[in-house]
Parts: sequence; structure tokens; C-alpha cells
Amino acid sequence: FDEMAEFMKERVLAGGPLDSEERDMFSAAFKNALTGRRHAVRVAVQVMNAEEQQSAVECAAGYKSKVENELQEIVRKVLDLLDSHLVHTATSAEDKVFYLKMKGDYCRYGAEFTQGEPLATYKTMASEAYDEGLRQAECLSAAHPIRLGLALNYSVFLNEVLHD
Repeated sequence: FDEMAEFMKERVLAGGPLDSEERDMFSAAFKNALTGRRHAVRVAVQVMNAEEQQSAVECAAGYKSKVENELQEIVRKVLDLLDSHLVHTATSAEDKVFYLKMKGDYCRYGAEFTQGEPLATYKTMASEAYDEGLRQAECLSAAHPIRLGLALNYSVFLNEVLHD
């Protein structure tokens, strides 16, 4: 999926709005580039917590650090594309809500693996993106799938990241 994500990055940089299929491909490419890595970090943490041999703990910690750096790079890439090309050029409310939801989601993913000031920044950016998405979504039907997805993901953010 890394190649698909790179292809979709190039498509975004080429300019012009993404149609709904391209928008879904953009989302799927980067989401799938993250999924395996997020799982790998969780497994590394489990190994670190369960392993008794120091060498295995150090190996798992090193791997965790490497994968977290890859995750942060993907998150930064997506947020840059959303901020510099997609959110402000969205031509419909549906597209704008989709991209704002995606921005909130990627800030949430970034918050999973950071601490200190970057964590606070991700929390703030996610809150702002989700809040703006909710405002923009008011013109969509209450049962619109993107509006419902936004509400669900915002509640996950509130629960898992803000512990609210």
C-alpha cells in the first residue's frame, strides 16, 4: 500500500479536485499504509511487557521506535496533503467533511504514538478538525454515511485520546 499511497500523493500534487473514487483511493491507500504498522507497534509493546530477556526487550523497543517513526512520517504526509491541497479546495460539503474527518483521524493516529508537546498539538488539531467537520456536516442528511462516520470517529477520539 505504500506504492498506492505514493501514487495518490502524486495525484493530489498534480492538482484538481479528486472525484469520489479517487478520494476513496486516497483514504484507503494511506489507511492501509498505517494499519499494519499500528498493529506492529502494539505487538512490540506486548513483547516488551512480556519478555524477560533484556536482548529481546531491546530488540522490540528498537523495532517499535523504527515503526513509530514510519507512522509519524505517514501522518505528516497525509496532514500536509490535506492542509495544503484538499481541505481548502474541496468543492462540496461532502468532500470538505470527508477531508476534515480524515484530518481529525490522522491527528488521532499521530497522538497514539507521541508524547509531550507533539501530543498536545495533535490533540488540538484533531479537536479543531472534528469540530469544523461537524459544523460543515450540518448541511448533510443526519443519516449521511460521512456525517455518521465523522460522529463515530470523533467519539473514539474523545474517549481514547482525551479520555472524555
